[in-house]
Amino acid sequence: MLFSQFDEIPAEQISQVAVLAAHGGRWVYVRPAGEAGWRIPCGSIATEESPERAAVRILAEQSGAVAEDLSAVCAYRQEKTGLLFHAHGGVPQPPQNWDAALFVCPPEPLSDPEAERAFFHRVQGWRNLQNAADELWDIYDASRRKTGKLHRRGDPLKPGEYHLAVQVWIRRPDGRFLLTRRAPNKGYPGLWECTGGSALAGDDSLSAALRETQEETGLILQPTEGKLILTFSLHEDTHVDVWLFASEVLPQDIVLQPSETDSVGFFTEGEICELEKAQKLVPISYLSRIFSVTET
Repeated sequence: MLFSQFDEIPAEQISQVAVLAAHGGRWVYVRPAGEAGWRIPCGSIATEESPERAAVRILAEQSGAVAEDLSAVCAYRQEKTGLLFHAHGGVPQPPQNWDAALFVCPPEPLSDPEAERAFFHRVQGWRNLQNAADELWDIYDASRRKTGKLHRRGDPLKPGEYHLAVQVWIRRPDGRFLLTRRAPNKGYPGLWECTGGSALAGDDSLSAALRETQEETGLILQPTEGKLILTFSLHEDTHVDVWLFASEVLPQDIVLQPSETDSVGFFTEGEICELEKAQKLVPISYLSRIFSVTET
């Protein structure tokens, strides 16, 4: 699956559309009646039909939901070239030959797991980029070296370009971790997560971790209380650093950032695992690593 900026593709090459529609913090998935695999509504553009009209039609035909606030996210190329859209929609009321349901995250089984997860993560990232579009990032190469170029948040990165993001886990002496819940306007709306965000131009990893924590929670962490425990790359355009801090934070110390988070909680390892099982946690692949570090 290859993605690109939607206005870089000649209109005559666009032959299909896919639509990820949101409703109440969940997402519309469909499948032909009698089939097992779920997918987001998608299909071919009819003759003399615009991609936008095709997206509205296909969402309605396959799920019964009516598209509102339709926005083009990006172009994609698999076997054919298409446009990926984000929309808000009502409760699915599928026709007889379709099943439709609302899910917090991509359900199992998926008709094409790699493609469907790529669509989902692309839209979540796009939603995040609609906020604070005036931010500037340093551009890194695949080896985590700064290129000397700057990037405006909200613009798509070019192939081979990366930005730096940090994720900050804060653990109290009682073993509980601080989590915040994402606001409805964000990607992964209503899900719990650790603190974090993108490094701004001029940030190093530690300064980004300290700044993001203060902006999102009001907490001023001490650099000596944190350690970098994991680094990896994500979605072919993001380098991620994971930090673990020890802090005696109390609920009354937290000041939430409007439009970013709407709740805060302190959770044990077991409770976090239960959130993950219930699909109430932003997808995280390294939970066991966090817990193993805190046990040493």
